[in-house]
Amino acid sequence: MTQARKATSTDSAAVHHLERLLGGDHPTGHYHWHHVLAAVEIVTATKSARHAALLRRIARFDGRLALDHRHGISHAMPPEEVLRAIAIRTLAAWDGTKHATLIRQVRDHADHDLVALVARDALRK
Repeated sequence: MTQARKATSTDSAAVHHLERLLGGDHPTGHYHWHHVLAAVEIVTATKSARHAALLRRIARFDGRLALDHRHGISHAMPPEEVLRAIAIRTLAAWDGTKHATLIRQVRDHADHDLVALVARDALRK
């Protein structure tokens, strides 16, 4: 398998994994936090329309992730907020002007002060 094909396969798997997570397609406890972070890292590594759409969906996500808490989760803020902050920061870096409306919405309705701070900082760039 060529390197480009392997990267595409890994990319598709990460996108699919995150889409299933956001869709609630599995029972609570099915997903491990470190796997979710690995998938987000793959998605944020390459700018594409598909990745931007997924990050926008993450930024708008208004639910609870079905994570297995026995394998560790974020401690500074809820996992949903961590993913939202990563999505906003990435979208702003890719094209802050294009995503400014979404970033403002997240800033104005953030459930966590750190997410609002990330969004405010993203709008300054």
